[in-house]
Amino acid sequence: MNIRWKKVLTLVAIASICFLALISVVDHLRVWAAGGVWCAESDPEGNVKLLYGAEACNIPTAAQSK
Repeated sequence: MNIRWKKVLTLVAIASICFLALISVVDHLRVWAAGGVWCAESDPEGNVKLLYGAEACNIPTAAQSK
């Protein structure tokens, strides 16, 4: 019984690490696809929304660094 728990906990730990790595990779891909531009928009209730791209962030093209 003890060996089964070790296997289960090991699988859960590996799955958790893979999930966190996947989230990080997806976030980097979103920023790359948006040309490196992202911003965070918050409302008075405290909710935060991440936006990707100059158009979504309301940044004029001339203001972007080359």
